[in-house]
Amino acid sequence: MKLRMGRASRLIATVFVLTTVMAGPTVAHHARSGYDLSKTVTLKGIITRVEWTNPHALLFFDVTNSSGHVQNWHAITGGPSRLSRFGWTGDTLKVGDIVTITGNPTKEGTSEIWLDRITLPGGREVVMHR
Repeated sequence: MKLRMGRASRLIATVFVLTTVMAGPTVAHHARSGYDLSKTVTLKGIITRVEWTNPHALLFFDVTNSSGHVQNWHAITGGPSRLSRFGWTGDTLKVGDIVTITGNPTKEGTSEIWLDRITLPGGREVVMHR
C-alpha cells in the first residue's frame, strides 16, 4: 500500500509541476500593456528580417531619418494564425521590401511599435484590428 501511495503522490506532483510550468507563459503574456495606445506613429522603412513565430510575428526594418541616420526598428504583430486571416504567409514580406508601418510606440520610447496597419509593397494596405 505504501508503494502505491508513493507512486500516486509522485504522479500528482509531476502533473502539478508540468501544469504550473506550462501555464507560466500564458499568465506572463500582457499583450499591449507596454505600448502607448494614445499615440500613433507612422514609419517608412526597408524590411531587414521577418520572424514568423508565435505568439507574435516580428518585422524588423530600417528607417532613415531626415538627416540620413539609419535606425533599426521592429514591429510586433499578431501571431501567424492571425496574420493568415489577413492573407499573409511567411513569404508576404521579404528582406529589402519597402513598407509603411503605423502603430503604437512603446511607453519607454524604444524602437519598437505595435503594428496597427501596414502598406505592403505594391500599395495594398492591411489593417490589423478588424
